[in-house]
Amino acid sequence: MHSIGTASESLAPSVPRPVAPKHHKQSKSIAGRSETLRPRRSWTKIAVVFSTVVALSSSAFYAPFAAFATDGDLVKAEQAYKKRDLKTAMKLADAVLKRDAGCARAYSLKAACDMRDKHWSRALINADRAISIDPKLAEPYVIKARSGYLSGEAPTESVQQDLELAVKLNPKVEEGFYCLGIVHMYKPDKNLPLAVTLFSRALELAPRDQDIFKYRASCYAMMGKSELALKDYSSLIALAPREPDGYISRAGIYESKKLFDKALGDYALAARFAPNDYNTRMLRAALLSKLGRYEEAASNYSEAIRLNAGEPELCLKRADLYIKLRKHEKALEDINEAIFLAPDSSKGYRARAQLYELLGKSNLAKRDRNRAQSFK
Repeated sequence: MHSIGTASESLAPSVPRPVAPKHHKQSKSIAGRSETLRPRRSWTKIAVVFSTVVALSSSAFYAPFAAFATDGDLVKAEQAYKKRDLKTAMKLADAVLKRDAGCARAYSLKAACDMRDKHWSRALINADRAISIDPKLAEPYVIKARSGYLSGEAPTESVQQDLELAVKLNPKVEEGFYCLGIVHMYKPDKNLPLAVTLFSRALELAPRDQDIFKYRASCYAMMGKSELALKDYSSLIALAPREPDGYISRAGIYESKKLFDKALGDYALAARFAPNDYNTRMLRAALLSKLGRYEEAASNYSEAIRLNAGEPELCLKRADLYIKLRKHEKALEDINEAIFLAPDSSKGYRARAQLYELLGKSNLAKRDRNRAQSFK
């Protein structure tokens, strides 16, 4: 989603290319090497040619070409990283480091790949290597902060300091502002207005970043600014119209504003674009139940159960709807299934006790209540 950025690297100074003696042809070859064809007439000329080849073979001559090769591999590695081809990106970064062990950008790229693979310790090690080589490179500070934060290995104060330094070093690193906004959004002494400002700055740099819209919308919702939250979720949906998350989040805002029809419409769209996700059916069923539309709610719970048959909580929720619909036999079947799936939970026994009381089966209700109490 985010680039790891680039840092300017100076190429080694170029060396004037020695001129081959007259009457000698030169042939081109890879990486700038010039191979002089062997003259036929004079041993003296052979000596001159040999000295020329030695001059061309010096490290000073090859330095510019090595730098160009390194830079090219880095560009390819960063492009692979942006495409989430982490294996290729890591391979190219390693190739760069074999030629230039002091390349901070390559270590930064390796750290980013490690972070994406959730290898937090390796990400921290490679980020620190990049920083030790080039303390003015912003990206490794962001990677270090994110890895430390997500792994829980770094305190919030340290994470915040690294991110603040990153955006100071490079004010165009959107990920620094984005991560700093998350820190201010969730730390104990949260600062939501500042978080919104940071997310907005990140969006100026990356106006099509879905995650930033998502977090800023969530921040607005926490601040009670539902209209601004709706606007951001709509922007998120416009960027990714076939992704369910935006619809689910916007439906939650609509529901809080009592715009139930719009909420149900968004839940339906989310279910359409996530046909195997039981959560969207469960959310829609819960709202339908809240509105007293029990038959529709039971149908949505049935879809959720079909997609996630091993969840006892879904069986209990549908059983509750069947009781309201006076379909007691179906309710009992669902409760029994919930007990079968979670025999060590008291919820199923309490639900069955209530149903037995409703059916006038006091002895069975008393037995289930005693079983429920035994699990406390």
